[in-house]
Amino acid sequence: MKVYLDTSVIIALSLPEDYYYGDSELFMEIAKRVGHKVVVCRQALVFDFVLGASRKPARLYDIPRYLKTLEKHRINIEDVDHLELLKLTAKYHEEGIKLKLGDLLHYAASTLLQSDIIASWNERDFNEKVAIKISEISRRMGLKDIKATTPRKILEGK
Repeated sequence: MKVYLDTSVIIALSLPEDYYYGDSELFMEIAKRVGHKVVVCRQALVFDFVLGASRKPARLYDIPRYLKTLEKHRINIEDVDHLELLKLTAKYHEEGIKLKLGDLLHYAASTLLQSDIIASWNERDFNEKVAIKISEISRRMGLKDIKATTPRKILEGK
């Protein structure tokens, strides 16, 4: 199974004091052991980091820690065409998906990378209801369906 990590999981993995740190570490350990391919998208991360830093400039100082986390956990950093990523993100927005731009970028990136599921601690925006709407749009474009849930629920088989 190909699992795309939203930035919420990367942030949790980078901060031992984060509420989700332990569950995120356990998820990574088990995901690797059972052979899940865990990925992020380089372009979506860059866009998301820039968006975050534009709202809170202090977040620029967090980026090196996130990059070290990707390296520490050997999370695969994959590339997509940045124009295709932006077009798909815009399509989701035009079709009425009411999410922040960063979240739409991650849905688009995970779809373009042909991931099976997005793992995120942000259940409000990364959930079955939203994933179904995203998948309906993606299918009309000849793209793969996507699922979204928490790392904990993936481990529980839900």
